[in-house]
Amino acid sequence: MTSSDQITTVTTTYCVDNGSDIEFVLTDTWGDGIFNGGYEIFLCQESLTGFVPMTDVSTMSEEFMAVCGDIFGCTDESALNYDAVATADDGSCTYPCNGFDATVNISTALYASEMSWDL
Repeated sequence: MTSSDQITTVTTTYCVDNGSDIEFVLTDTWGDGIFNGGYEIFLCQESLTGFVPMTDVSTMSEEFMAVCGDIFGCTDESALNYDAVATADDGSCTYPCNGFDATVNISTALYASEMSWDL
């Protein structure tokens, strides 16, 4: 695309991970400033920013977290893998051993893979 294309609106779609911290930076690469323009950022088909007008501006930026629906992770603060960003628990929480480790060794001449056990 060149300056002679005289395009008034450019729309670009990006794939971002849910719960990602995003920095949007808009820069006038020609260097003479953006005149009578602006931008709007959409997440999940909803406007995040509304239309942000720009006149005589060379650069603008926005920082936001991209969230669409629940962010799955461990929501228990006492867990080893607590995720402060998670909004819905996915059952992945892990906890430290509060007792002691117990190890089971089972030996057999054949077919060890066919045995099962519980502790």
